[in-house]
Amino acid sequence: MADDEGNRSWLPSMPRLRRLPMVVGAAIAGLTCGLVATGLVWGGEQGCDAVRGRPSCGGYGLLMLLGIIAVCFALGVFVLTIFGVADPGVTTFFGITLPLLAILGVLLDYVFDTWMAFGLPLLVAGCFVLSAYLARALAASDPRPYADQGTTSGEHDREGPPHYVPPDVG
Repeated sequence: MADDEGNRSWLPSMPRLRRLPMVVGAAIAGLTCGLVATGLVWGGEQGCDAVRGRPSCGGYGLLMLLGIIAVCFALGVFVLTIFGVADPGVTTFFGITLPLLAILGVLLDYVFDTWMAFGLPLLVAGCFVLSAYLARALAASDPRPYADQGTTSGEHDREGPPHYVPPDVG
């Protein structure tokens, strides 16, 4: 028995709120993930300071960072899903990866400055909006509907995914 989205009825359903414009839903998801990431980084810093006597966690910092990324990814997918934004997984992946690259590439010296507590959520929100447009562009450029139009023979390869064979240009 399947519901309207093709999911099995035994799977838990995601709550749905009023459908928002893509930009607004992505911005809300980005702000939420940015605020949660900021809070988790601050909490981890305080925890390491209490345990080790300094804000650096050493080797455990990488594990903490991976945990924060995992929590933000799950939260981003959840928020985008409840607001009805298309492709929540792709949008969240790029929405988290782009600010992470910006921080590692440009803002690493400023990570623990006070203004980053406000700047990080805004940066993540902007990256989520950008990644929503990127996910839309990727979905629009999907070549699968056109894969078999250029085949030169009447037979199609049924054992694998469709592939494009350009027509003979003579």
